Amino acid sequence: MDESPYRRLPSYNFDELKKGILCDKCNSLTVSTERSIIKCDACGNTESLEEAVLRSVEEFKLLFPERKITTKEMYEWCLISGEMRRIKRILDKQYTLIGVHQWAYYE
Repeated sequence: MDESPYRRLPSYNFDELKKGILCDKCNSLTVSTERSIIKCDACGNTESLEEAVLRSVEEFKLLFPERKITTKEMYEWCLISGEMRRIKRILDKQYTLIGVHQWAYYE
């Protein structure tokens, strides 16, 4: 065998995928935010918003290694309404900001 069949991935792009934070236990996209906690509407699992966002950033990096991690991208990827400032604070704590204004991204 020349190539492992496990390395072949289906084609996908950012716009086609469903966005939102996945539940850590059941992988459901039906989560709601209550202050700084994410609660799964399907199984009732709770997790801190910071942990959930960081987990989603890692998923984003795995799926899209060529894309830069920006506040706007993570806001769109996590799909948490009205939480852009909170996402920026989480990214500022855990990652290094490179650049300024609209060209800024995290590593």
